[in-house]
This record gives sequence, C-alpha cells and structure tokens, in this order.
Amino acid sequence: MSFLAIAGIVVSTCAMIIVLSGLSGLKKHTLEFIPKVSADLKVSPLKGSSFKLTPEMIHFLENNGLNFTKVIENKALLSINQNNQIVRIKGVEKNFPREKVDSIMLQGDWLESESNQIVVGVGIAYSLGVSTLDVLNPVRLYVPKPGRGQITSENDLLRSSLAVSSGVFSVNQELDNQLVFAGLEFAQNLYGLNNSEISYIEIFDNTLSSHTIEEISSFFGAEFIVSDMFEQHGLIYKMLQTEQLTTFLIFLLIVIIAMFNLFSALIMMVLEKRKNLRTLMILGMKNSDVGNVFFYQGIMVSLTGCFIGLALGSLLLFLQKEFSLFMLSQSLAYPVEYSFENYIVVFFTVLLLGAGVSSVVAYYTKKSVQQTSQQ
Repeated sequence: MSFLAIAGIVVSTCAMIIVLSGLSGLKKHTLEFIPKVSADLKVSPLKGSSFKLTPEMIHFLENNGLNFTKVIENKALLSINQNNQIVRIKGVEKNFPREKVDSIMLQGDWLESESNQIVVGVGIAYSLGVSTLDVLNPVRLYVPKPGRGQITSENDLLRSSLAVSSGVFSVNQELDNQLVFAGLEFAQNLYGLNNSEISYIEIFDNTLSSHTIEEISSFFGAEFIVSDMFEQHGLIYKMLQTEQLTTFLIFLLIVIIAMFNLFSALIMMVLEKRKNLRTLMILGMKNSDVGNVFFYQGIMVSLTGCFIGLALGSLLLFLQKEFSLFMLSQSLAYPVEYSFENYIVVFFTVLLLGAGVSSVVAYYTKKSVQQTSQQ
C-alpha cells in the first residue's frame, strides 16, 4: 500500500512540475518579444487617437536628456494584387533605436524614414504576397477620410498612398500578422495629420528612475497616460498569470486525488497493525506517540514520492531542452524553463497535503487506541 501511495504521489508531482515548467517556458517565450518592440515608457493621450506635440513638451523631454521618438499608429487597409488585409501602421522617426531594428529584421533592410518605404511582418508578407523592393507591384494603403457632405467618388471616402516594402520583420505570430512599420512623415500624410500631430511618444531608457517617471507624469498631467513596459502589455501579463494559476489549481486537484491513496494506505496499516499497537500500549507507549508513528509514516511517503517525482520531472525537462522531444512547430520546440519558484511551490504543495492527510490519520489512530484501551 505504501508503494502504491508513493507511485501516485510520484506521478502527480512529476506531472505538476512538468506542466508548470512548460507554462514558465511559454511565458518566457511569449514575453521575449516585448522588449523588442516596446518602449521603456510610453506617453499617450487619455482621449482620442492623436494629440498636438507642443514645443514645451519637446523642451521638457530634451532638458531631461530623454531619448524619445514620435510615433503615429492607426489602422489601415493594405492592398496588393487584389489581396486585402486590415493592418496596423506604426509610423516611426529615423531615431527609432537601431538595436530594436536589428533584433526583429528577418529579410531586407530597415525603411528610409523620408520615403514611401514600409517594413511588413512576415505573416503579412506571406499571406498577401508582398515582395521586398518590388517597385513594379507596390502596396497601396487605404484609410477612411473624415468629413461631411455627399460622397460622389472613392476620393471622398478614402485616402490612399503607395508604398514599397524594403524589408520583412518577425517578432511573434500576432505582430507578424498585423503590424507594418512606416516612416513618420509617410504616416502623417496618410492619415492627414500635420507635422505636430502624433499618436504617442516612446521613451527608450532602461535606467529611468521612479522619480523621473513621476516628473514625466506630473508634467503631462491627467490628460495623458504614462505607461511602462509592463503596463503597455498588462493584458498579456494578466492572461499568462491567470493561465498559470488555473493550471496549478487543476493539477492541485490531481495531487489531492493522489493523496487519497496515501490516506487509504495509512488507514489500512492502522487496521492491519491494530494488535501491534495494543502491544506497544502495554509496553508503555502514549496515545500521542502511537498517532505520531503514522503521521511520520505519511510524511516519509509524501517526501519520498515528492523527491522521486521532482527528479523524474527534471529528467524529462532536461531531455526536452536538449533533444526537443515535443515540437510546437517544425522549427520551434516546446519551451520549458527551470524555475526555482515552481520547485518550491510543488514541494510545499505535496508536503502540506501529505501532512494534512497524515494528521487526520494520526488523529483517528489516537482516538481509536483510546477507545480500545478504555474497553
């Protein structure tokens, strides 16, 4: 019975550490793209899709020595060879950090800021057939034109511009399928904005102190949102944390079910050793000591199963890391990540549940022995 209880704990512990490590790997893999495309700080308007960048704002940013860039971002319809797709245009200045450009470029070159060049995601390039530097088949971008009055032609409804793809980037599946980089002036002309109108400001400085961030927030005031890298992608973080918590609760239930084996094994030993317990009582053992025998037995079974399960799980994780036994795609192995936090969580989960079950059995044993001695 003890071996069966150990086997159940081994399997559940092994499964829990593997799944939690797999989720940690997926989380790390998912969040790797954020530093590649996100600024350390983003200043955007509370209302509306654009605002007017005043000389005072520029003066404040420059006086504080902040490396910033102006950005235009909005949706557009990308059309080429009768293939159409809604995309997000991100117009950036020529001072967009080179290290971020180099980290995402897959093919071709980065765009020239004062031109009609764009850089498209690999998903867009593949699905629509966008070729690099294909001047004979340029891309046409359409955006709605605001205004009132009667519509008599397409020009009254849409504003359009021709563009040529200078390169292809790759970050993750979501951005690869919807994001297009363009020059700031090109984006301003496309959306009919003047030179001082932008969507938001991106600040690139990973040494920003909390005091500096507070100063920026205070200067721009309540009409603007100042968000760090975490806040810019808060939904992704929350989704990953919720997924990890949900999975942990599911496998916690599996461990609890495995603990029923431990409970059954201890109860069977109590029943089987009833005569031996009477002998120990005659020899002078106290009721509490009799209960402690089965309590420590349960703890030993729990720890043995936990350590074996963690060791087996670690071996399987090592094999996955080294030999890519399971693949997400043809080129991407299922990511796993060793995390000390996961090992601590699994260890104490099994230990506490095992201690709880053992305490119940020890209490039952003590009461049973007391009743037997009274009879």
